[in-house]
Amino acid sequence: MDGLAQEDSSLIGFVVACYFCNAIDNHDLNKWAEHIIATRDNYPLYMLDLLYFDEPRFHIYRAIGFNPSSVTSKADDIALFGIAYLRGHAHIDGPPHEVALSKLKKSAAIQKRFHDTFPFIEVPFER
Repeated sequence: MDGLAQEDSSLIGFVVACYFCNAIDNHDLNKWAEHIIATRDNYPLYMLDLLYFDEPRFHIYRAIGFNPSSVTSKADDIALFGIAYLRGHAHIDGPPHEVALSKLKKSAAIQKRFHDTFPFIEVPFER
């Protein structure tokens, strides 16, 4: 299931990384699940839980049923905070805005991956 299964959790791991960095919120997570359900013939049953997920963030692992592995580097995680800041999503434990935005600006790969994963979210990368 292309990055959505426990054996290969690269896609769901990226989504969870975005969620914990606050680059996406619960509404975005719900829209992403809807997008996956609408665009794939085969998807894991936990997508139905994510479609309506509205619990504290740390409960996402319970909804998924396993702890997906994130394949993002530390620099990528900092860049994801940059996306959160561009979207107006504050994060108490995040790096300084300038650092996160600088990493994001230098990471075309993270910008592309975010856009490819969440095509329904507009992010003003050129700011």
